[in-house]
Amino acid sequence: MSTAKAALYSANVDLARRLDLLSAAHPVDLHGKVNRNGASVEGGGLDWKELQRKFAKHNPAREVTTLAVRAELTIHSLLTKASLAASFNPDTSHSSDSPSLNPSAPPSIAWPPLIQADDRNVVLAALAALDAALSHDSASPVEANSARVINALGQYAVGDFEGARAALDGVDLKLPNSKWEAYDLTLTVQANLLEGYTSERLEDFGAAQSAYARAGRVYDDVCDILAKSGGTKDDRALHKLGEDALYRSAFWSSSSPDSHVAFLPHRLYLKHALQWSTVVPTKTLLVHRSLRALLHEVGPSPAAPADWYTEVADNNRAEEAVLRRTTSLPPAGEINKPYLRFLDDVAEGWRIGGGGREGVTEVIDIMYNALSHTFQSQRLLRHLIYALTSKASYSEAGKALTLYLELFDKARETDAAQVARDVRKFRTRANSAAAGQPPQLEPHSSPLVDKKEGADGEEFDIDSDRLFVRTLTFGVRVVCKYLDDPVKGLKMARRARAIFDEGKDAKLKEDKVEESRIERALGVALGALTAKESDLETRPTMHAQALQHLERASSLDPTSWETLYHLSYQLFELRQIAPALDQARAAVRLHPSSRDCWHLLALLVGAQKDLAASLQVLETALDDERDKVDEQEESNGKVNGTTANGNGYANGYANGNGASYSNGNGNGNGVTPPVGNGNSSADALPRDETEVLASEVQIRMTKNVVIEAMEGPEAALLDQQVLLAYFSTAYADLRQQPETPGKIDPLVNGSLPVASTKRSVSILGRRKSMRLSSALHGDTLGVASQAGSRLSVASAMTTTAREQSLSPSVLSLDATGVQSTSSTGPAVETNARATKLLVDLWLMTAASFRRAGKLDDARGAIQEAEVLNADDPDVWVQFALVNVANGLPEEARTCLIKALAFDLSHISATVLLARLYLSTGPAKLPYAEGMLDTLTKRQAWDVPEAWFELSRCYKGTNRLARERECLVWALQLEETKSVRPLSCLPRLL
Repeated sequence: MSTAKAALYSANVDLARRLDLLSAAHPVDLHGKVNRNGASVEGGGLDWKELQRKFAKHNPAREVTTLAVRAELTIHSLLTKASLAASFNPDTSHSSDSPSLNPSAPPSIAWPPLIQADDRNVVLAALAALDAALSHDSASPVEANSARVINALGQYAVGDFEGARAALDGVDLKLPNSKWEAYDLTLTVQANLLEGYTSERLEDFGAAQSAYARAGRVYDDVCDILAKSGGTKDDRALHKLGEDALYRSAFWSSSSPDSHVAFLPHRLYLKHALQWSTVVPTKTLLVHRSLRALLHEVGPSPAAPADWYTEVADNNRAEEAVLRRTTSLPPAGEINKPYLRFLDDVAEGWRIGGGGREGVTEVIDIMYNALSHTFQSQRLLRHLIYALTSKASYSEAGKALTLYLELFDKARETDAAQVARDVRKFRTRANSAAAGQPPQLEPHSSPLVDKKEGADGEEFDIDSDRLFVRTLTFGVRVVCKYLDDPVKGLKMARRARAIFDEGKDAKLKEDKVEESRIERALGVALGALTAKESDLETRPTMHAQALQHLERASSLDPTSWETLYHLSYQLFELRQIAPALDQARAAVRLHPSSRDCWHLLALLVGAQKDLAASLQVLETALDDERDKVDEQEESNGKVNGTTANGNGYANGYANGNGASYSNGNGNGNGVTPPVGNGNSSADALPRDETEVLASEVQIRMTKNVVIEAMEGPEAALLDQQVLLAYFSTAYADLRQQPETPGKIDPLVNGSLPVASTKRSVSILGRRKSMRLSSALHGDTLGVASQAGSRLSVASAMTTTAREQSLSPSVLSLDATGVQSTSSTGPAVETNARATKLLVDLWLMTAASFRRAGKLDDARGAIQEAEVLNADDPDVWVQFALVNVANGLPEEARTCLIKALAFDLSHISATVLLARLYLSTGPAKLPYAEGMLDTLTKRQAWDVPEAWFELSRCYKGTNRLARERECLVWALQLEETKSVRPLSCLPRLL
């Protein structure tokens, strides 16, 4: 019959075990209450021996439990003794753990030491007494099952794994249904965990993984049961077992091919870790890293990429919170290794997710937050450079590059690794002296990502030469392309070359690909500097040097399509068309999905005055693998959007043999398979949506120019309907970019009316233009008449657009009869680069209207461009041309002066203004000559129109020799001039 004291001591023993007070000197105080924190009790209390005696006295029928508690206390004390002897600390001894990478191999998890051999007989004696009691005592099923778990624990603790497995055979691994104490549930978790231990020790890995997973599920169920009866705040022992079960289950499941099986224990662990942090030590950082490794391996799902990004972000934030709570700014000579490794993992996850704008803001925030826990970290700055560039924060990226370069050079000059090593040794000696101990050597650190080690294996936050060189080659293109600072870019490229030539890294010195990247960086930096700052004396030398570096880069790595593109661009700039064409063909063959490579190839073909072939190249680039896409989109009523070129492309100009183009899927005759994998190099700049849009629009604009040259402005105007509709659709899906404020884009509010975009509406109703089809197949189509019949459609489009524009024009159009006011559209945050594209599209339309004699429509198109950006000098140049066509030279000169007010070196405005000056007679000739002489020595050295107008100046002053020189040079330039200027392509990819 149970008494009050029997119930009291039963409850005390159960609670003391649940609270994991097995090592407490006085688990119960003098008032009979359990000492919850295990601290020393003032005035003494009941120790375990006395508590067991009282429990046995008042619960004589529970001999099995009495002996089970005694055995458990013995096992626990001897395991603690073994851990102390082996210096095993659960808080720190798992730092080198790693998850399973192979389903047939176990993870690397540190094992706590087993009971020492000299102490095992004590445990075996306690287990023998417990076995004897189990054989004759009439304990309840739940009580007996719990005692058998203790027996199995003892067998395992002394190293008898087979004995432990045999003991577990008699244990019910399921939770009891009734008549249980809370610690019985804990022991059920212990039983399942023990099965995992013994199976792993016996190399039965499949059984071990199943047991750990089951132990985690049982723990989760126990938490739910106890939550209904007072909660689990008293169950430190349960949580210690649950933590280990879920930790091992997570590491074991990492190699599972089933992502659900792999992810579930990680998520369970992190869910429970929130409550564990105040109860038991956790290994949260290790599980975060394991989960991140799984996420990186799986990557974003095409079906639901947002879920992947969300989980990566949640994992990053949770781990960052742990690190900020558990680490701090390191002292001199030390680094915050866990935090730096976290930064590596964050950056790697962002790259796996595409390395684009998705998630980049969070990456940047994490890097900036890390400044409070790291000191002058090269690693942090390196990651920040890439992330800021992807976010289009180019100014900040440039600052990070400058600081990164300074830190690296300073570390290299002072041998920062040796300085840090000396500081550590000095601190170790000082600490040892203060403690009255002999000097102790510091333990070696564990290896991490992107480390630089000294001879003794110490790690320092100093980038290797390879990482430094690669970061600088990336940075060269950032500062040249986005910051327009080729001087700084060239300095960085030369610094990268100097580090490479030092040869401290033997493997780097032999790496031809890395050397090729350095040479390419030197070439593009010199090319950009030549275009911006060169003059008549320095230009030939700088061009030659740029070309030399790019040719060497191509010879070192012939498989780099980016190098071939830049080499072709440089040759084209020097008007060396034949070799440039060869390089462009090679670039297209290596990377057939690059719009810019195809565009460059088309411009080079056009420079040979073969417009039909140039149109072939453009249509091949745009049509490849799109027939089925167009049919599907048109059936759904959609405008044809962007598509990457697939694996089918013609061999014609791409291969240099002039063969016919194929518009099939790459399986027909005359098609050459792509060479290379088309991947960008390691230092490739991320391309945001606006850059992709620019490539797509620019190649279509070039196609339109070729169509006009071949078929007249009427045909071009009809094609421009499709082009404007394409832009409207593409821009509708374009995310807002962090650009400077500008005017409202009419497309944003849907104010741009477009005609039907189905190909049957356009003169380009078939894949090839009608004139080209006629030339190739002998068709007799009335191109001009068909184009003329449709011109009213384009005219109505522009007229309606003008009527629906957001605001009247701010141009001074009064003299031409177009009403205007001084108001502008409301200023909003918009995409300046996309706005510039749309401005150019409207100005292209205006030029076509002007050449077609539709001057009123031309002015309307110019007004649409002006509404978008009245400060664009191209707008004023086009308006000047319309005024010239109307016979209004004074108004034209006024427009050109305004254009030059916005851009003093604007080539078209200067040439046209000089032409107008020359038309007025000799009085203005000196002005025209001065403008053109300066222009041809600098920006317009390769513009034939500028040289021709300059020859007129010399003719007017009777300097015939100079006139002849200018005419010869203008003719040579005209012979290699393409349909559009080279500036329509990116100088740097």
